[in-house]
Amino acid sequence: METTETMEATGTMEATETKDTERLMPNELSTCDSFTCHSNPKSTTDQKCEFDDRLHQHRELIQELTAHHFGLHARMCHMAEQKEWIYDDYDVGIPVAIDPWEAEEQATKRVIVRFPLPYKVGELFRPGNADEKIRCEAGTTAWIQQNCPSVPIPRLHGFGLSTGQMFSSVKNLPFIHRTVQYLRSQVLASLGYGTPSGYVRHQGPSLVTLGSGYLVTDHIEETQSRCLRCPFMPYEDVPEERRRNLFQGISRVMLDLAQVSLPRIGSFSIDDKGFVSLVNRPLTFEIYDMENDKIPVDIPRDLTYDSVDAYVSDMLTCIHDSRLRHQTHGLILYECEQQMSTLAAMRAVSSLFFSA
Repeated sequence: METTETMEATGTMEATETKDTERLMPNELSTCDSFTCHSNPKSTTDQKCEFDDRLHQHRELIQELTAHHFGLHARMCHMAEQKEWIYDDYDVGIPVAIDPWEAEEQATKRVIVRFPLPYKVGELFRPGNADEKIRCEAGTTAWIQQNCPSVPIPRLHGFGLSTGQMFSSVKNLPFIHRTVQYLRSQVLASLGYGTPSGYVRHQGPSLVTLGSGYLVTDHIEETQSRCLRCPFMPYEDVPEERRRNLFQGISRVMLDLAQVSLPRIGSFSIDDKGFVSLVNRPLTFEIYDMENDKIPVDIPRDLTYDSVDAYVSDMLTCIHDSRLRHQTHGLILYECEQQMSTLAAMRAVSSLFFSA
Protein backbone atom coordinates (compact mmCIF):
# COMPACT_ATOMS: atom_id res chain seq x y z
CA MET A 1 0.00 0.00 0.00
CA GLU A 2 2.74 2.40 0.96
CA THR A 3 4.70 1.43 -2.13
CA THR A 4 1.71 2.12 -4.35
CA GLU A 5 1.10 5.53 -2.75
CA THR A 6 4.78 6.38 -3.07
CA MET A 7 4.77 5.45 -6.75
CA GLU A 8 1.63 7.50 -7.34
CA ALA A 9 3.11 10.50 -5.53
CA THR A 10 6.36 10.17 -7.47
CA GLY A 11 4.47 9.92 -10.73
CA THR A 12 2.46 13.03 -9.85
CA MET A 13 5.63 14.99 -9.05
CA GLU A 14 7.28 13.89 -12.29
CA ALA A 15 4.19 14.85 -14.26
CA THR A 16 4.14 18.27 -12.58
CA GLU A 17 7.84 18.82 -13.28
CA THR A 18 7.38 17.71 -16.87
CA LYS A 19 4.44 20.07 -17.30
CA ASP A 20 6.40 23.01 -15.88
CA THR A 21 9.39 22.13 -18.03
CA GLU A 22 7.27 21.96 -21.15
CA ARG A 23 5.81 25.35 -20.36
CA LEU A 24 9.28 26.87 -20.29
CA MET A 25 10.81 25.07 -23.27
CA PRO A 26 12.50 27.73 -25.46
CA ASN A 27 11.50 25.95 -28.67
CA GLU A 28 7.81 26.31 -27.87
CA LEU A 29 7.38 29.48 -25.83
CA SER A 30 9.28 32.65 -25.10
CA THR A 31 11.09 32.73 -21.78
CA CYS A 32 11.45 35.65 -19.42
CA ASP A 33 14.15 36.01 -16.82
CA SER A 34 13.67 39.06 -14.62
CA PHE A 35 13.36 41.88 -17.15
CA THR A 36 14.66 40.20 -20.32
CA CYS A 37 12.47 38.54 -22.97
CA HIS A 38 13.48 36.62 -26.08
CA SER A 39 11.49 35.83 -29.19
CA ASN A 40 10.89 32.38 -30.58
CA PRO A 41 14.26 31.41 -32.14
CA LYS A 42 12.65 29.41 -34.93
CA SER A 43 10.63 32.32 -36.30
CA THR A 44 13.66 34.61 -35.93
CA THR A 45 15.76 32.19 -37.99
CA ASP A 46 13.16 32.12 -40.74
CA GLN A 47 12.96 35.90 -40.84
CA LYS A 48 16.75 36.16 -40.88
CA CYS A 49 17.03 33.87 -43.90
CA GLU A 50 14.30 35.78 -45.70
CA PHE A 51 15.94 39.16 -45.03
CA ASP A 52 19.41 37.90 -45.99
CA ASP A 53 18.04 36.50 -49.24
CA ARG A 54 16.40 39.82 -50.04
CA LEU A 55 19.68 41.69 -49.51
CA HIS A 56 21.60 39.19 -51.60
CA GLN A 57 19.07 39.43 -54.42
CA HIS A 58 19.53 43.22 -54.46
CA ARG A 59 23.30 43.02 -54.69
CA GLU A 60 23.52 45.31 -57.71
CA LEU A 61 21.20 47.87 -56.12
CA ILE A 62 23.32 48.01 -52.95
CA GLN A 63 26.41 48.63 -55.08
CA GLU A 64 24.55 51.40 -56.93
CA LEU A 65 23.48 53.00 -53.65
CA THR A 66 27.03 52.97 -52.33
CA ALA A 67 28.38 54.49 -55.53
CA HIS A 68 25.64 57.13 -55.49
CA HIS A 69 26.74 58.54 -52.12
CA PHE A 70 30.30 59.00 -53.42
CA GLY A 71 29.43 60.19 -56.91
CA LEU A 72 31.02 57.10 -58.49
CA HIS A 73 29.98 54.52 -61.04
CA ALA A 74 28.41 51.32 -59.73
CA ARG A 75 31.03 49.14 -61.43
CA MET A 76 33.61 50.57 -59.02
CA CYS A 77 31.80 49.06 -56.01
CA HIS A 78 31.99 45.39 -55.07
CA MET A 79 29.71 43.96 -52.40
CA ALA A 80 31.24 41.26 -50.18
CA GLU A 81 29.99 37.69 -50.08
CA GLN A 82 27.54 36.72 -47.36
CA LYS A 83 30.19 34.91 -45.30
CA GLU A 84 31.91 38.29 -44.80
CA TRP A 85 28.79 40.08 -43.54
CA ILE A 86 29.02 41.41 -40.00
CA TYR A 87 26.08 40.77 -37.69
CA ASP A 88 25.34 42.35 -34.35
CA ASP A 89 22.22 42.35 -32.22
CA TYR A 90 20.22 44.82 -34.31
CA ASP A 91 22.07 45.37 -37.61
CA VAL A 92 23.86 43.58 -40.39
CA GLY A 93 26.88 45.28 -41.95
CA ILE A 94 27.82 44.48 -45.54
CA PRO A 95 31.37 45.44 -46.57
CA VAL A 96 31.58 47.13 -49.96
CA ALA A 97 34.97 47.61 -51.60
CA ILE A 98 35.51 50.62 -53.85
CA ASP A 99 38.27 50.29 -56.42
CA PRO A 100 39.99 52.48 -57.41
CA TRP A 101 39.63 54.63 -54.31
CA GLU A 102 40.67 58.23 -54.75
CA ALA A 103 38.54 60.13 -52.23
CA GLU A 104 40.40 62.64 -50.12
CA GLU A 105 41.14 61.85 -46.47
CA GLN A 106 39.85 58.31 -46.89
CA ALA A 107 41.99 55.85 -44.95
CA THR A 108 40.38 52.61 -46.10
CA LYS A 109 39.26 51.04 -49.34
CA ARG A 110 36.06 49.64 -47.91
CA VAL A 111 32.88 50.99 -46.41
CA ILE A 112 30.09 49.32 -44.47
CA VAL A 113 26.46 49.44 -45.58
CA ARG A 114 24.43 48.76 -42.42
CA PHE A 115 20.83 47.60 -42.48
CA PRO A 116 18.62 47.45 -39.37
CA LEU A 117 17.28 43.94 -38.81
CA PRO A 118 13.47 44.27 -39.01
CA TYR A 119 12.98 41.10 -36.98
CA LYS A 120 15.04 42.56 -34.12
CA VAL A 121 13.78 46.16 -33.92
CA GLY A 122 10.05 45.41 -33.80
CA GLU A 123 9.34 46.61 -37.34
CA LEU A 124 6.44 44.20 -37.85
CA PHE A 125 4.76 45.16 -34.57
CA ARG A 126 5.40 48.90 -34.88
CA PRO A 127 6.17 49.92 -38.48
CA GLY A 128 8.68 52.73 -38.75
CA ASN A 129 11.04 51.53 -36.02
CA ALA A 130 13.82 50.78 -38.51
CA ASP A 131 13.64 54.26 -40.06
CA GLU A 132 13.47 55.78 -36.58
CA LYS A 133 16.70 53.97 -35.69
CA ILE A 134 18.40 55.23 -38.86
CA ARG A 135 17.29 58.84 -38.34
CA CYS A 136 18.48 58.80 -34.73
CA GLU A 137 21.85 57.24 -35.54
CA ALA A 138 22.42 59.69 -38.39
CA GLY A 139 21.30 62.62 -36.25
CA THR A 140 23.53 61.61 -33.34
CA THR A 141 26.51 61.16 -35.65
CA ALA A 142 25.96 64.56 -37.24
CA TRP A 143 25.60 66.21 -33.82
CA ILE A 144 28.81 64.64 -32.49
CA GLN A 145 30.74 65.61 -35.62
CA GLN A 146 29.61 69.22 -35.23
CA ASN A 147 29.74 69.66 -31.44
CA CYS A 148 32.32 67.11 -30.25
CA PRO A 149 34.74 66.56 -33.15
CA SER A 150 37.35 65.12 -30.77
CA VAL A 151 35.18 62.03 -30.17
CA PRO A 152 36.40 59.31 -32.57
CA ILE A 153 33.50 57.76 -34.50
CA PRO A 154 33.25 56.17 -37.95
CA ARG A 155 32.39 58.72 -40.59
CA LEU A 156 28.88 58.60 -41.98
CA HIS A 157 28.90 59.07 -45.76
CA GLY A 158 25.17 58.82 -46.37
CA PHE A 159 21.96 57.05 -45.50
CA GLY A 160 18.58 56.19 -46.92
CA LEU A 161 15.13 55.47 -45.55
CA SER A 162 12.63 52.83 -46.56
CA THR A 163 10.31 55.64 -47.67
CA GLY A 164 12.78 56.58 -50.42
CA GLN A 165 14.56 59.66 -49.02
CA MET A 166 18.34 59.63 -49.39
CA PHE A 167 20.95 61.87 -47.78
CA SER A 168 24.61 62.25 -48.66
CA SER A 169 27.49 63.96 -46.93
CA VAL A 170 28.09 67.44 -48.31
CA LYS A 171 31.79 66.58 -48.61
CA ASN A 172 31.00 63.93 -51.23
CA LEU A 173 28.88 66.22 -53.42
CA PRO A 174 30.14 68.06 -56.53
CA PHE A 175 31.73 71.48 -56.06
CA ILE A 176 28.64 73.44 -57.11
CA HIS A 177 26.41 71.60 -54.64
CA ARG A 178 28.93 72.11 -51.83
CA THR A 179 29.07 75.84 -52.60
CA VAL A 180 25.28 76.16 -52.54
CA GLN A 181 25.05 74.37 -49.19
CA TYR A 182 27.82 76.53 -47.73
CA LEU A 183 26.08 79.76 -48.79
CA ARG A 184 22.77 78.45 -47.47
CA SER A 185 24.29 77.75 -44.06
CA GLN A 186 25.94 81.17 -43.92
CA VAL A 187 22.71 82.98 -44.75
CA LEU A 188 20.69 81.05 -42.17
CA ALA A 189 23.34 81.63 -39.50
CA SER A 190 23.46 85.38 -40.22
CA LEU A 191 19.68 85.58 -39.82
CA GLY A 192 19.79 83.77 -36.49
CA TYR A 193 18.27 80.52 -37.71
CA GLY A 194 19.56 77.02 -37.12
CA THR A 195 21.99 75.68 -39.67
CA PRO A 196 21.51 72.34 -41.44
CA SER A 197 23.72 69.37 -40.76
CA GLY A 198 26.40 68.14 -43.12
CA TYR A 199 23.90 65.82 -44.82
CA VAL A 200 21.50 66.91 -47.55
CA ARG A 201 18.81 65.27 -49.66
CA HIS A 202 20.45 63.58 -52.61
CA GLN A 203 18.08 61.29 -54.46
CA GLY A 204 19.40 58.22 -56.23
CA PRO A 205 18.22 54.71 -57.15
CA SER A 206 14.75 53.69 -55.98
CA LEU A 207 14.49 51.76 -52.70
CA VAL A 208 11.01 50.40 -53.38
CA THR A 209 12.14 46.86 -54.19
CA LEU A 210 14.68 46.77 -51.36
CA GLY A 211 12.16 47.94 -48.77
CA SER A 212 14.77 48.82 -46.15
CA GLY A 213 16.77 51.81 -45.03
CA TYR A 214 20.55 51.80 -44.55
CA LEU A 215 23.62 53.76 -43.45
CA VAL A 216 26.98 53.95 -45.24
CA THR A 217 29.89 54.35 -42.82
CA ASP A 218 33.63 53.81 -42.70
CA HIS A 219 34.87 50.24 -42.38
CA ILE A 220 37.20 49.95 -39.39
CA GLU A 221 39.95 47.64 -40.59
CA GLU A 222 42.00 45.37 -38.34
CA THR A 223 45.07 47.48 -39.09
CA GLN A 224 43.31 50.48 -37.53
CA SER A 225 42.01 48.83 -34.37
CA ARG A 226 41.46 45.46 -32.79
CA CYS A 227 39.10 43.93 -30.27
CA LEU A 228 39.97 44.24 -26.61
CA ARG A 229 39.67 40.49 -26.18
CA CYS A 230 38.52 37.36 -27.96
CA PRO A 231 34.89 36.33 -27.38
CA PHE A 232 35.90 33.37 -25.21
CA MET A 233 38.75 35.04 -23.32
CA PRO A 234 37.97 35.68 -19.63
CA TYR A 235 37.99 39.37 -18.82
CA GLU A 236 40.63 38.81 -16.16
CA ASP A 237 43.04 37.57 -18.85
CA VAL A 238 42.94 40.85 -20.77
CA PRO A 239 46.27 42.67 -20.27
CA GLU A 240 46.01 45.48 -17.76
CA GLU A 241 47.51 47.97 -20.21
CA ARG A 242 44.75 47.33 -22.74
CA ARG A 243 42.05 47.62 -20.08
CA ARG A 244 43.54 50.89 -18.87
CA ASN A 245 43.59 52.19 -22.43
CA LEU A 246 39.91 51.26 -22.84
CA PHE A 247 38.76 52.97 -19.64
CA GLN A 248 40.81 56.07 -20.35
CA GLY A 249 39.30 56.30 -23.82
CA ILE A 250 35.75 55.91 -22.49
CA SER A 251 36.34 58.54 -19.81
CA ARG A 252 37.66 61.01 -22.40
CA VAL A 253 34.59 60.46 -24.57
CA MET A 254 32.24 60.98 -21.61
CA LEU A 255 34.01 64.19 -20.60
CA ASP A 256 33.94 65.54 -24.16
CA LEU A 257 30.22 64.83 -24.51
CA ALA A 258 29.48 66.36 -21.11
CA GLN A 259 30.93 69.69 -22.23
CA VAL A 260 27.70 70.42 -24.12
CA SER A 261 24.57 70.61 -21.97
CA LEU A 262 21.26 69.50 -23.46
CA PRO A 263 17.86 71.02 -22.63
CA ARG A 264 15.88 67.77 -22.64
CA ILE A 265 16.19 64.01 -22.37
CA GLY A 266 15.68 62.40 -25.74
CA SER A 267 17.41 61.29 -28.93
CA PHE A 268 18.74 63.35 -31.80
CA SER A 269 17.00 62.90 -35.12
CA ILE A 270 17.54 64.31 -38.60
CA ASP A 271 14.50 65.58 -40.49
CA ASP A 272 13.71 65.57 -44.20
CA LYS A 273 15.46 68.94 -44.67
CA GLY A 274 18.71 67.81 -43.07
CA PHE A 275 18.30 69.60 -39.73
CA VAL A 276 19.30 67.82 -36.50
CA SER A 277 17.22 68.37 -33.38
CA LEU A 278 16.53 66.71 -30.04
CA VAL A 279 12.93 65.72 -30.77
CA ASN A 280 12.81 61.92 -30.60
CA ARG A 281 11.96 59.71 -27.63
CA PRO A 282 14.96 58.37 -25.68
CA LEU A 283 15.68 55.43 -27.94
CA THR A 284 17.05 52.47 -26.00
CA PHE A 285 17.42 48.93 -27.24
CA GLU A 286 15.13 47.82 -24.43
CA ILE A 287 12.26 49.52 -26.26
CA TYR A 288 13.07 47.57 -29.42
CA ASP A 289 13.31 44.31 -27.48
CA MET A 290 9.85 44.82 -26.03
CA GLU A 291 8.19 45.92 -29.26
CA ASN A 292 9.87 43.02 -31.01
CA ASP A 293 8.15 40.74 -28.48
CA LYS A 294 4.84 42.51 -29.30
CA ILE A 295 4.70 44.31 -25.97
CA PRO A 296 3.30 47.84 -26.42
CA VAL A 297 5.42 50.74 -25.17
CA ASP A 298 3.26 53.80 -24.61
CA ILE A 299 5.99 56.32 -25.39
CA PRO A 300 5.29 58.34 -28.57
CA ARG A 301 8.21 58.84 -30.94
CA ASP A 302 8.06 62.63 -30.56
CA LEU A 303 8.11 62.63 -26.74
CA THR A 304 11.06 64.12 -24.86
CA TYR A 305 11.47 64.79 -21.13
CA ASP A 306 12.28 67.98 -19.23
CA SER A 307 13.25 66.19 -16.01
CA VAL A 308 14.87 62.95 -14.91
CA ASP A 309 12.06 61.92 -12.58
CA ALA A 310 9.51 62.12 -15.41
CA TYR A 311 11.71 59.89 -17.54
CA VAL A 312 12.23 57.38 -14.72
CA SER A 313 8.49 57.32 -14.04
CA ASP A 314 7.71 56.51 -17.67
CA MET A 315 10.43 53.85 -17.73
CA LEU A 316 8.76 52.08 -14.81
CA THR A 317 5.20 52.52 -16.07
CA CYS A 318 5.46 52.27 -19.86
CA ILE A 319 8.19 49.65 -20.02
CA HIS A 320 8.39 47.45 -16.94
CA ASP A 321 4.69 47.57 -16.01
CA SER A 322 3.75 46.94 -19.62
CA ARG A 323 5.99 43.88 -19.68
CA LEU A 324 4.24 42.43 -16.64
CA ARG A 325 0.80 43.05 -18.11
CA HIS A 326 1.45 41.67 -21.59
CA GLN A 327 4.32 39.17 -21.30
CA THR A 328 2.38 36.60 -19.29
CA HIS A 329 3.44 33.40 -21.09
CA GLY A 330 6.57 31.75 -19.80
CA LEU A 331 6.30 33.42 -16.39
CA ILE A 332 5.92 31.42 -13.21
CA LEU A 333 4.54 32.72 -9.96
CA TYR A 334 7.76 33.41 -8.06
CA GLU A 335 9.27 35.30 -11.03
CA CYS A 336 6.18 37.48 -11.22
CA GLU A 337 6.37 38.17 -7.50
CA GLN A 338 10.05 39.08 -7.78
CA GLN A 339 9.41 41.53 -10.61
CA MET A 340 6.45 43.16 -8.85
CA SER A 341 8.47 43.51 -5.64
CA THR A 342 11.39 45.04 -7.52
CA LEU A 343 9.14 47.56 -9.28
CA ALA A 344 7.49 48.53 -5.99
CA ALA A 345 10.89 49.07 -4.38
CA MET A 346 12.14 51.12 -7.33
CA ARG A 347 9.09 53.39 -7.15
CA ALA A 348 9.56 53.82 -3.41
CA VAL A 349 13.21 54.89 -3.59
CA SER A 350 13.44 56.58 -7.01
CA SER A 351 12.70 60.01 -5.53
CA LEU A 352 15.75 59.65 -3.28
CA PHE A 353 18.07 59.35 -6.29
CA PHE A 354 16.35 61.47 -8.93
CA SER A 355 14.86 64.92 -8.54
CA ALA A 356 13.09 67.29 -10.89
